[in-house]
Amino acid sequence: MLLLVLPVLLAAPLQDPIAPPTPEQPMLALERLTEGAWIAAGSPGALHTYDWGAGKRTLMTRSLMGTDHDRHVAGEGLWFHDPVARHYRVLGFEPWGRVEGAMTRNKELWTQSYELHLEGETLAMRDLWQWEGPKGGQYVSHYVVDGEEQRQATRFSSVARPEVLPEPVAAATLPAGPLEPLAFLAGGTWEMQTTWPDGSPFHIQDEHRWGAHKLCLWKRTYRIDADGTRTPTVDGVYYADSEDPRVLRFVMVADEGAVYEGTVSREEGDLTFVYQSKQAQRTLDLREVHRFRGGSMQGTLWLVTEDGEQELYADVPYHRRPRKDGQ
Repeated sequence: MLLLVLPVLLAAPLQDPIAPPTPEQPMLALERLTEGAWIAAGSPGALHTYDWGAGKRTLMTRSLMGTDHDRHVAGEGLWFHDPVARHYRVLGFEPWGRVEGAMTRNKELWTQSYELHLEGETLAMRDLWQWEGPKGGQYVSHYVVDGEEQRQATRFSSVARPEVLPEPVAAATLPAGPLEPLAFLAGGTWEMQTTWPDGSPFHIQDEHRWGAHKLCLWKRTYRIDADGTRTPTVDGVYYADSEDPRVLRFVMVADEGAVYEGTVSREEGDLTFVYQSKQAQRTLDLREVHRFRGGSMQGTLWLVTEDGEQELYADVPYHRRPRKDGQ
């Protein structure tokens, strides 16, 4: 996507990552989750990890199952802060269903309110996480089944993090799913080189990988500096709508805190993105079309005005090249 081509979309530089949490850096308040792995009582073999995304603006989550010598990735997720709604957002992709909701934080009490989308059923749930120190505590789940409210309390705690985390099962061994229209993005690197209006160079690379069980498709954008240094600048995920799997959704989070959220559709060789750019001070409606022809892509971006008109903002090429690891 062309998100970083537009100077109008760029926010203030990322703050010092060791600074205390501020309204501009709310994700730092969750840093304790990255300092180990996490287990819950009553779930033997289950291990949960949290890793920082670009600019410490997201947490990339993984659910691992198995033993210390034979673990596999059961599910993945994305946590981030919504600068417009001003709360944390939680997305989870598991083989038994998808989690989508919000989280608020009041000191050591974290409240998650979310929907659990199962096959043919949706449960509204609320979890209260009461921390009893930085290494654990108790969470209480509230939900309704057959008209009766259920309540379940579970202890959670931190344990040593595995030195090496497993990767999801190779996508080639899995059947096609609703995200198959985007399968051609996976593997290889999509690269764009252009210039800013002042003539300075602009060079980025996009890489995509399948999530566990092909339930989602992950994307990461890197800025390439003049000396070849690659710096992550955007993390995001594509996934199918829970009610209509033909609708493909995405969320992208940039290292300065902006969130880009919308839908993507494919017709022949074109991808059309309709989405919002969310920042603390403004929300923009955008439409983007990528025209793919073999190993090349032409991306065109429009700003949608209040009266529904489209104003052209950028029209730049991408090129695909194989990844060095051959994948």
